[in-house]
Amino acid sequence: MGREAAMACTEAVETVIGEHYDDQLKTFESSLPAHPTVHLLSSVIREFRDDELEHLDVAVDNYSQRAPAHALLSTVVGYGCKIAIELCKKF
Repeated sequence: MGREAAMACTEAVETVIGEHYDDQLKTFESSLPAHPTVHLLSSVIREFRDDELEHLDVAVDNYSQRAPAHALLSTVVGYGCKIAIELCKKF
């Protein structure tokens, strides 16, 4: 696997993880009662999400989209991440 393909994998993973953190924030902030730790936990989740999105930016800056079969690679890796997230929710 070349550098651009590795960056395409990073792009796919970080995209899915960023969306997952966004989903967690929306669910968390809209469904939980006000508790002193809600603000703290939300800020931690935002910090983690922002860190992942920085990795996404690095991947794009390093030509992830020039990878051979970029769309296919991104789709396969992205679905793999989504499956992993769903499995973690169940177990």
